[in-house]
Amino acid sequence: ISELPDEICSLPKVTHLKLDYNYLQALPCSLGSLRTLVFISCSYNRLYELPDSLFHKESKLETLLVNDNKLKVLQKSLGKLVKIQTLYLHNNVLTEIPVSLCQLE
Repeated sequence: ISELPDEICSLPKVTHLKLDYNYLQALPCSLGSLRTLVFISCSYNRLYELPDSLFHKESKLETLLVNDNKLKVLQKSLGKLVKIQTLYLHNNVLTEIPVSLCQLE
């Protein structure tokens, strides 16, 4: 698939989202409305950026796998993921890591 439909956000009880090996260039901003998500895997796509709406203090996100994409920058708001335990970012084209990420426990 090359685009994730906004209708995915009408599934309020979704906890895991696995979208590896597709042709996604972006994720919908509305994805941040899925407050029950604990696992997102979007590896091996063509993502250039992640929606800022994913990163909020109320997020339950524990695992974010976005390796093997085309990410250039990460939002500073990534540091709001206080429950994050696993974060894969390798094989992207990142030029820097936000300082806010280093402040996570």
